[in-house]
Amino acid sequence: MSDFDGPVTIANNFIYGGSDGAWSDGISLNECSDVYLYFNSIDAGYGQTSTTGVYLTGNSNTDARNNILCGTGVGSVGMDARGASVDFLKNNLFCTTLETFYVEEVGGVPTLIYTDAATINGLGGDAIRDNVEGDPTFVAPLAHDYHIGAGSDAIDAGIAIEGILLDVDGNNRDKLSGPDIGAHEYP
Repeated sequence: MSDFDGPVTIANNFIYGGSDGAWSDGISLNECSDVYLYFNSIDAGYGQTSTTGVYLTGNSNTDARNNILCGTGVGSVGMDARGASVDFLKNNLFCTTLETFYVEEVGGVPTLIYTDAATINGLGGDAIRDNVEGDPTFVAPLAHDYHIGAGSDAIDAGIAIEGILLDVDGNNRDKLSGPDIGAHEYP
């Protein structure tokens, strides 16, 4: 999506790509404003190279909460926010299958690569916090089944978002002690 003035909410989606081995992004937003990314399970290119879960350039007022962000191939990242204003980045799960999670760019050159959730959480006070890294325990990612399974680090790790009460399958959120991160609420 390019040059869009929101608000737009992208929520409760399984997003995957890059199956042909080509470079791809799960969600790509350029010069957009007022974008809300909630409860998405994103794997841009399972086993592919140079993929990005969420790619943001020149955006303003971006709010990303409760997303599973994976780019599970070599040279892939969960989120690339080159020159974007990410106002809120909370309670997202970055897959631990990679060494890079979040990139910022200065003058067209990626300059900061954060390799762990603790460092990312230290960037923005209350606005950037409670992000975790771990295994979402997708049921069968090679078959494009991105439901979370037993033992997932996403279970009960999210925060409630006003107006989003159901998951991708129509199940109620917050079944146990809190909503799960990602598109699917574990049974």
